[in-house]
Amino acid sequence: MKVYDASKLIVVFGAFSISEFSDNDFLTISRDGDSFRDISGVEGEVARFKTRDQRGTIKINLMQTSSAHLKLSAIAQSDEILGKGVLPIFIKDGNGKNLYFSPESWLLSFPEITFGKELRFWQWRVRCKILISFTGGTT
Repeated sequence: MKVYDASKLIVVFGAFSISEFSDNDFLTISRDGDSFRDISGVEGEVARFKTRDQRGTIKINLMQTSSAHLKLSAIAQSDEILGKGVLPIFIKDGNGKNLYFSPESWLLSFPEITFGKELRFWQWRVRCKILISFTGGTT
């Protein structure tokens, strides 16, 4: 029987390990565009072309109480002031064969912050110049 354990997901941004994720969909990894596109001629012939666009976005949802906010805020501030926020990001699913990596990535902005009676989840968005993906599934 296969068992999935969300705590086996490893996320490292720069030199920092990110943890204390939200309780539901806490990580979204997506390419911004298609790897290939195609066109059709007037007689129905089809030709495809490679876009060479490998950019992607990773959304990380953290509990409001996560200590990772301190690390990510420091990186975001450093980038805004010094332009020193381009770092690698690495994601490995310890439950299977899923690996995601970008040698050059950066935080798009600070998360939108909401305070209320209950604790919230805050989302950080990481932009990847090249998002290398291997989706091998959960074993």
